[in-house]
Amino acid sequence: MIRYILIGVLVGVLAGCAARGADEAPVQTVRDFLAAWEARDVDAIFNLIEPAPWRREIGPELRSYAGLVEEVAFVNPKYTVLEQSAAQASVQVETTVRYTLRGGRSGERDLNVIVDVVQRDGQWYVRGLDLDPTTLLEEY
Repeated sequence: MIRYILIGVLVGVLAGCAARGADEAPVQTVRDFLAAWEARDVDAIFNLIEPAPWRREIGPELRSYAGLVEEVAFVNPKYTVLEQSAAQASVQVETTVRYTLRGGRSGERDLNVIVDVVQRDGQWYVRGLDLDPTTLLEEY
Protein backbone atom coordinates (compact mmCIF):
# COMPACT_ATOMS: atom_id res chain seq x y z
CA MET A 1 0.00 0.00 0.00
CA ILE A 2 2.77 2.44 0.92
CA ARG A 3 4.52 1.61 -2.36
CA TYR A 4 1.44 2.74 -4.34
CA ILE A 5 1.21 5.98 -2.34
CA LEU A 6 4.90 6.69 -3.01
CA ILE A 7 4.42 5.99 -6.72
CA GLY A 8 1.39 8.33 -6.76
CA VAL A 9 3.36 11.08 -5.04
CA LEU A 10 6.28 10.63 -7.45
CA VAL A 11 3.97 10.81 -10.48
CA GLY A 12 2.37 13.96 -9.04
CA VAL A 13 5.74 15.60 -8.44
CA LEU A 14 6.97 14.74 -11.94
CA ALA A 15 3.74 16.03 -13.50
CA GLY A 16 4.12 19.27 -11.54
CA CYS A 17 7.71 19.67 -12.73
CA ALA A 18 6.67 19.02 -16.33
CA ALA A 19 3.91 21.64 -16.08
CA ARG A 20 6.31 24.23 -14.66
CA GLY A 21 8.79 23.45 -17.42
CA ALA A 22 6.12 23.97 -20.04
CA ASP A 23 5.25 27.35 -18.51
CA GLU A 24 8.86 28.51 -18.51
CA ALA A 25 9.36 28.88 -22.28
CA PRO A 26 6.49 31.34 -22.89
CA VAL A 27 7.40 33.32 -19.76
CA GLN A 28 11.07 33.41 -20.79
CA THR A 29 10.03 34.76 -24.19
CA VAL A 30 8.11 37.58 -22.49
CA ARG A 31 11.06 38.25 -20.15
CA ASP A 32 13.37 38.45 -23.16
CA PHE A 33 10.93 40.80 -24.90
CA LEU A 34 10.88 43.19 -21.91
CA ALA A 35 14.67 42.97 -21.57
CA ALA A 36 15.02 43.88 -25.25
CA TRP A 37 12.85 46.95 -24.67
CA GLU A 38 14.93 47.90 -21.63
CA ALA A 39 18.08 47.59 -23.76
CA ARG A 40 16.30 49.45 -26.58
CA ASP A 41 17.55 46.67 -28.86
CA VAL A 42 15.17 46.93 -31.80
CA ASP A 43 16.72 43.95 -33.58
CA ALA A 44 16.14 41.73 -30.52
CA ILE A 45 12.57 43.03 -30.16
CA PHE A 46 11.94 42.37 -33.83
CA ASN A 47 13.39 38.85 -33.63
CA LEU A 48 11.07 38.00 -30.72
CA ILE A 49 7.98 38.94 -32.73
CA GLU A 50 6.21 36.13 -34.56
CA PRO A 51 7.55 35.66 -38.08
CA ALA A 52 4.48 36.68 -40.07
CA PRO A 53 3.92 38.91 -43.10
CA TRP A 54 2.81 41.83 -40.91
CA ARG A 55 6.08 41.76 -38.97
CA ARG A 56 7.98 43.36 -41.84
CA GLU A 57 5.38 46.13 -42.03
CA ILE A 58 5.86 47.18 -38.41
CA GLY A 59 9.67 47.37 -38.58
CA PRO A 60 9.95 51.10 -39.42
CA GLU A 61 7.25 52.02 -36.91
CA LEU A 62 8.94 49.94 -34.20
CA ARG A 63 12.26 51.68 -34.83
CA SER A 64 10.52 55.05 -34.70
CA TYR A 65 8.84 54.31 -31.35
CA ALA A 66 12.04 52.90 -29.87
CA GLY A 67 13.84 56.07 -30.97
CA LEU A 68 11.48 58.17 -28.84
CA VAL A 69 12.49 56.34 -25.67
CA GLU A 70 15.73 57.22 -23.94
CA GLU A 71 15.33 54.82 -21.06
CA VAL A 72 12.76 52.28 -19.89
CA ALA A 73 12.74 49.92 -16.93
CA PHE A 74 10.22 47.31 -15.86
CA VAL A 75 10.31 47.20 -12.06
CA ASN A 76 9.56 43.94 -10.22
CA PRO A 77 7.60 42.27 -13.01
CA LYS A 78 5.27 39.44 -12.02
CA TYR A 79 4.52 36.85 -14.72
CA THR A 80 1.44 34.63 -14.69
CA VAL A 81 0.60 32.07 -17.36
CA LEU A 82 -3.14 32.48 -17.88
CA GLU A 83 -3.57 29.89 -20.62
CA GLN A 84 -1.25 27.52 -22.40
CA SER A 85 -1.49 24.85 -25.04
CA ALA A 86 1.26 23.13 -26.98
CA ALA A 87 1.60 26.04 -29.42
CA GLN A 88 0.06 29.11 -27.73
CA ALA A 89 0.10 30.85 -24.38
CA SER A 90 -1.14 34.02 -22.73
CA VAL A 91 1.19 35.52 -20.15
CA GLN A 92 0.03 38.31 -17.88
CA VAL A 93 2.68 40.81 -16.80
CA GLU A 94 2.09 43.09 -13.84
CA THR A 95 4.85 45.63 -13.33
CA THR A 96 5.71 49.27 -12.93
CA VAL A 97 7.30 50.87 -15.96
CA ARG A 98 9.67 53.80 -15.51
CA TYR A 99 10.56 55.69 -18.63
CA THR A 100 12.37 58.73 -19.95
CA LEU A 101 11.48 60.03 -23.38
CA ARG A 102 13.71 62.01 -25.71
CA GLY A 103 13.51 65.60 -24.57
CA GLY A 104 13.68 64.62 -20.90
CA ARG A 105 10.06 63.92 -20.09
CA SER A 106 9.80 60.99 -17.71
CA GLY A 107 7.24 59.11 -15.72
CA GLU A 108 6.22 55.97 -13.95
CA ARG A 109 3.10 53.88 -14.56
CA ASP A 110 1.64 50.64 -13.32
CA LEU A 111 1.31 48.26 -16.22
CA ASN A 112 -0.91 45.21 -16.52
CA VAL A 113 -0.58 43.60 -19.94
CA ILE A 114 -1.40 40.23 -21.43
CA VAL A 115 1.19 39.01 -23.92
CA ASP A 116 0.10 36.38 -26.41
CA VAL A 117 2.92 34.08 -27.50
CA VAL A 118 3.01 31.31 -30.07
CA GLN A 119 5.37 28.47 -30.81
CA ARG A 120 6.59 27.99 -34.36
CA ASP A 121 9.21 25.42 -35.30
CA GLY A 122 10.12 24.88 -31.64
CA GLN A 123 10.65 28.60 -30.89
CA TRP A 124 8.31 30.87 -28.91
CA TYR A 125 7.45 34.32 -30.28
CA VAL A 126 5.35 37.31 -29.22
CA ARG A 127 2.18 37.46 -31.30
CA GLY A 128 0.45 40.41 -29.66
CA LEU A 129 -0.18 42.53 -26.61
CA ASP A 130 -3.49 43.23 -24.95
CA LEU A 131 -2.81 46.75 -23.69
CA ASP A 132 -4.75 49.96 -23.53
CA PRO A 133 -2.16 52.47 -24.84
CA THR A 134 -3.74 55.31 -22.89
CA THR A 135 -2.49 53.70 -19.67
CA LEU A 136 1.04 54.71 -20.63
CA LEU A 137 0.29 57.97 -22.40
CA GLU A 138 -2.64 59.39 -20.46
CA GLU A 139 -0.93 62.72 -19.76
CA TYR A 140 0.21 63.30 -23.37
